[in-house]
Amino acid sequence: MLVFQAFPFSLSVLWRYIIVFPVLLVALIVYGLIGGILSALIGLLIPGLSVLISFFVGASSGVIPMLVGSRLGLQACEVSPSNSYRKFVFPAVIYGAVEAIGISVAAALIAALSIGAVSVGGGVPEDPAAFFATLSPVHIMMFSGVVILLFAAICALRAGFLVPIAAASIGRDPNGRPYTPFNHFGAFFLQLFAVVAISFVGAILFFALFIVGLTAIYGPSTLVNDVQLIGEMTAGTAPFSVTAPMIATVVAYILLASWAFSYQCAGGVLAYLRLSGGAVRKAPSTETLIQPAPQPTTSSGPKMSSEELRALRKSREFR
Repeated sequence: MLVFQAFPFSLSVLWRYIIVFPVLLVALIVYGLIGGILSALIGLLIPGLSVLISFFVGASSGVIPMLVGSRLGLQACEVSPSNSYRKFVFPAVIYGAVEAIGISVAAALIAALSIGAVSVGGGVPEDPAAFFATLSPVHIMMFSGVVILLFAAICALRAGFLVPIAAASIGRDPNGRPYTPFNHFGAFFLQLFAVVAISFVGAILFFALFIVGLTAIYGPSTLVNDVQLIGEMTAGTAPFSVTAPMIATVVAYILLASWAFSYQCAGGVLAYLRLSGGAVRKAPSTETLIQPAPQPTTSSGPKMSSEELRALRKSREFR
């Protein structure tokens, strides 16, 4: 099953992803700065358009890591890309914008359901503390359902885009033809939906277990002090400083987030390869690149010694 096959493959994607992560982080920062400058300059002429550009830049920034991970996964399977990294921007903007709009619409609909849920039993009290203190089991179940619906909508959108993202990462559709936007959208949906859900839930669960272990090692008071220190540094009331728990938390978060991306990319790559059926062109291996030099061909006739050749030449002279 694709869900289980993607797990070991995600580890192969992960170590490659970790190697390129510093370059990817710098590229995303530069991409954000260029987008911000462009948005500010255009905002001087058309103020409303600057908001749209900022939206596209922000939405595409979440898809570019997926494109990089999918490309690394396909290259791990010896599938050669036919495009450059510069061509990631266009599909990232398209898929990022559609995904963001879809999540926003789903969130709006779910928010409407939330308003209907809290209105059951007398509406929303003016005091929020009194509202949360008087929540009934029915309200809790409704809020839980709302959260699950929003989570399912996010997973569904991401699962639908995994195969098109894999195709965009190398510039070719599974049938070997040039990349077509939204081609095979929703392919292997149920299996990829499970992959996305497991990646999110697994990353959150392991991060929670890491925080529990960190608390057991350093104690609750140390972590509380670190949280307060982060708040003070953010507010500018304390100088910048780092502690060992802070560094460990950041490293754990980056690793788990990278694994979640790698697991999703692995699922999309495996689905892409199943759809291709061998139609995609694989990169030549070292065995095919290094071939022995062709040997000179020899005639198939009988060989003659030097004495026989000399005698044949003399017999021709006396004819």
